[in-house]
Amino acid sequence: MEGPSSFEQHDHMQGAKDARPTGLMPDGDGLTAANDARWRKLQDMETPSKLRRLLADRPGGRFLTNLILLTRAYDWMDKLWIMTGAALLLLARESAGRAEFMGLSVFFAYQVFGLSYGYALNAWTDRHEDQAAGKDRGTAYFTPRQLWAAIALLGAGLLAIPLSFLRVDLAVLAGVNLFLATSYSCPPFRFKSRGPLGLLVAGVGQRSMGFLFLVLLLPGNQALGVLALVWLAVVGMITEISHQALDYKLDVEAGLRTLAARNTADRVSQLIRALLAMLVLAVLLPLFVFPGFEGLAYCVVLAAFSTYPVHYSMDAMSYIRALAR
Repeated sequence: MEGPSSFEQHDHMQGAKDARPTGLMPDGDGLTAANDARWRKLQDMETPSKLRRLLADRPGGRFLTNLILLTRAYDWMDKLWIMTGAALLLLARESAGRAEFMGLSVFFAYQVFGLSYGYALNAWTDRHEDQAAGKDRGTAYFTPRQLWAAIALLGAGLLAIPLSFLRVDLAVLAGVNLFLATSYSCPPFRFKSRGPLGLLVAGVGQRSMGFLFLVLLLPGNQALGVLALVWLAVVGMITEISHQALDYKLDVEAGLRTLAARNTADRVSQLIRALLAMLVLAVLLPLFVFPGFEGLAYCVVLAAFSTYPVHYSMDAMSYIRALAR
């Protein structure tokens, strides 16, 4: 059987999917009720039900809701925000003209296809574990054929945009990015289950390699481009391990072998702190490359765009420390 052929067949399951499984939060000296509510917000546990209520009565609302959940558009908007900071850094020494704005537009379209492809493929490969953990990714509302058609379309966009420039470097980059996005979730590599290597692939693949497209498309100051790539890689690793930390108990109970789930809560907290120290160094790097106030200005830009991943990681450490008690 191919599975459900209509969205309505699974509406009755929604209440169970939106509800967090019992026994996932520590009691007593662990997380308080207020922190439990914050955890649910950080985990996007409320987002599916909010989207369904918001779009339920609109034309095509049910389809749109499940498409958003499948591609996790609400989850990767922060990545576009971080990419904006890196793009500002890259173009700091350039006079922004029509070519630069067109390049940025193409770059963001490329990011939308790439991120949507990666998240949709991950939702499909982890659909059973996500359902066991109570995560609503929208996969139950599409047939396997519909899901694979959507994933193939997004993958085609991920390839087509760089290939349209008829440049060897962009074509190679397109192939590498497609490989990383696919292999992160899919066997035989499935990097997300390969410990530190998975963390590196997530940080570099989801951010630095995607941003390299813009660096190659708009070759400006190469030193700024390298600084932005390093900063994005560190931000990506921090965000990924923080996300895994917030998923820690869910993933352990569902049998997922992420880097966090394969270690103790204390070790995960230590890793987050180490990556935060690396982020500080990445933010300060411009001081050693550019003179005086110019280097300081670049540091300020990087620091401003680092506030979200820092805040997110602090929340993750609060949660993981409570689990370790």
